[in-house]
Amino acid sequence: MFQDRGMLPVKQVNLKVTGTNWSTTRAVGKFWKTINGAYVMQISVVGLVTGTPGSVTLSIAGVTFVNGVNQACAVYSSTDARARVNSNSGNLYVSGTSLANIYVSGIVDLESKPDFLEV
Repeated sequence: MFQDRGMLPVKQVNLKVTGTNWSTTRAVGKFWKTINGAYVMQISVVGLVTGTPGSVTLSIAGVTFVNGVNQACAVYSSTDARARVNSNSGNLYVSGTSLANIYVSGIVDLESKPDFLEV
């Protein structure tokens, strides 16, 4: 069962990530509920961008990031890249001069409990 345990990760889920020119290698979210009732996700997404789009918007099924602020994530790529989750959406945006293999991770606030988490 998904229980309030402060800042302890309590549930790990494989995420469905889709996007144009995108192939997912691995996508995992670790979810918990803070003492004040907010839901948080530790995100780890790895994949391949084909072509040279310069940026890619990835949709993460079933999650909505907190409203009012874009949240930065750490990203590793063979080129200079930046990543963020977009406010009040399930979108992860990655940009750079030329993307290929990318690795994104971070701890981000959610707007609400994802539907796929058990209560």
